[in-house]
Amino acid sequence: MSKFTTDPDALVDFATRCEGYGHDMDTLVTKLQEAQVGRDAFGHIPWVGSRIYDAYDKHVAQCIQTTTAAASAVHSVSANTAITAANYLHADKGSKVK
Repeated sequence: MSKFTTDPDALVDFATRCEGYGHDMDTLVTKLQEAQVGRDAFGHIPWVGSRIYDAYDKHVAQCIQTTTAAASAVHSVSANTAITAANYLHADKGSKVK
């Protein structure tokens, strides 16, 4: 039989670092949203400015959507890793001989 061990402290550390990364990504999303420029910043020739703005706006929206999804995934990894660490600690306490 193989011996399986875990290091709950390492799992908690990983979960904490992931949570920090998630908050950093949330901040990035906010900065992306705040940095958007208006349609008039792309010139006044109707079809040129509009086409450039539409491409820009679509790109920014996709960046925000992708970064939001990535942040959500990182937050989920953090939460589930913390739950895993807590479950290992709980199981270890229950398995000790008194």
